[in-house]
Amino acid sequence: MTDQPLPFGIDLQAISDRFAFSKPGMRLVNACLVGLPVYELPLTLLVQEVRPIPPLQEFAMKAIDEGLGHPDHVAAFLGLGHRSVRRVLSDLTRTEDVHLAATATQGHQYLALTQKGKRTLSLATLSMPQDFDVNVKYDGLSREVVTLTNEALLFPKDLRDLGIPEIPACPARPPLPKEILVASVERIAQQLRKGRTQIREVLAVRSVGRTKRLYRPGVALVFRRGRSDDVQVMLVHDGRVREDYSAAFAKSKAAVRLGIVKEVVDGDDVSRRAVDALGLSLPPVAPAEEVLKREQEVAAAREALVAAKEKTSNAPPAAIDPVAPPPPEVVAAQSQLEGAQARLDELPVRHIHTPDHPALLERAFLKAEQRLLLVSPWISADVVDRTMLRRLQVLLIRGCQVTIGWGIGDPDADRQMQKPRNRETVRTLEQVANQFKDRFRFVRLGDTHAKVLVVDRSFCVVSSFNWLSFRGDPDRTFRDEQGVYITIPEVVDDVYDKNMRRVLEATG
Repeated sequence: MTDQPLPFGIDLQAISDRFAFSKPGMRLVNACLVGLPVYELPLTLLVQEVRPIPPLQEFAMKAIDEGLGHPDHVAAFLGLGHRSVRRVLSDLTRTEDVHLAATATQGHQYLALTQKGKRTLSLATLSMPQDFDVNVKYDGLSREVVTLTNEALLFPKDLRDLGIPEIPACPARPPLPKEILVASVERIAQQLRKGRTQIREVLAVRSVGRTKRLYRPGVALVFRRGRSDDVQVMLVHDGRVREDYSAAFAKSKAAVRLGIVKEVVDGDDVSRRAVDALGLSLPPVAPAEEVLKREQEVAAAREALVAAKEKTSNAPPAAIDPVAPPPPEVVAAQSQLEGAQARLDELPVRHIHTPDHPALLERAFLKAEQRLLLVSPWISADVVDRTMLRRLQVLLIRGCQVTIGWGIGDPDADRQMQKPRNRETVRTLEQVANQFKDRFRFVRLGDTHAKVLVVDRSFCVVSSFNWLSFRGDPDRTFRDEQGVYITIPEVVDDVYDKNMRRVLEATG
């Protein structure tokens, strides 16, 4: 089994932490990989082509420029037959380099160079309007032609297979020819050549052929104001917030049309039902404003610690002693972070949201001492990777009692468990359970919708979040997977006991 990185190397947790408090007064309630729309457009352009003058046309123009105004005189000068010369002159007339002029007095017509022809002769090149076909990429949100270099592009089916939601183009259609700025395609067209032909100018976009809808990877950050239905989506690409993407998404009211607002608000009822199912008696949940304030303090302290570590890591190598205690500024920053976290944990009951869960799961495997209980319907190799398995084994070696209850419905009909990597992960966990029979219970419950995490007597979480399958889930949506974080020891014991009874019943 190998650790599976997030698709495209995107660190979802790092992006969540970085932008969690980007919208004042709002809480980050979900963060997920998304596909950002790009169209592949086959365009037909009307261009002004520039090409070297063929020798016969060049000499014919020079003859006319010297005053030879009759086709017969030009033919004699070139030493060619009349038919060949008339064909050359016809081509020059069509390109508007030669025309028939008339004398002012007698009205006799003669061949003469046009102003364009004089310029053509001086540059030794011909220019003429032509159709030119080119393929370009068009951003479905910023509505502009873009140049993509070595960037992964996915088809809609690829996104569905990876369980990544699609962000629709705004408006949700390819561009019309009149909407494509000529200037945006001119540079691309000029880079392409037909033999020795060059493009001097793009005159117009004549038509758009059959388009392909593609996607490039990005992140959607979903924010909510308190417990209201004020929900906003921020779109991130290549590690940067794209305000133009977010504005286009908001203007199109896609958050409502895609059901994102409803999914976020519905998370309130899902988490409430999860608590009710365990029959818990809880004090009032901490006000959202107070939770947000203390979470911001934790985030600021975490950033200060990172900055302190980076500062000291840049010290000259000779100044770094591997056995010396951490520098005072790192110790102070660590103490500040622990204090901020302690103030947050003083709240006996508080709501948590989708982005909070992975960090709590990691904290559980790193900090548990006496007992760790996890109940989650599904298991995914994208979550239970080598890193988590190593942490599990370290916990067991230290003597911690670990229980994982999982499974829902018929395993043969479970789409998640049809995946070979997921089945392999289950077999690996079964092997670990056989190795540590006195400390590790890995039990298929078969009917669990519960999602529970218990760590010692320090805290528990009752949630709608799929702890062991939150990555690689093709059915994952934008819903705010809410949970209730509880630090009351008696309630933590109650949650542990109720779930352990189910585990023991399942083992017979």
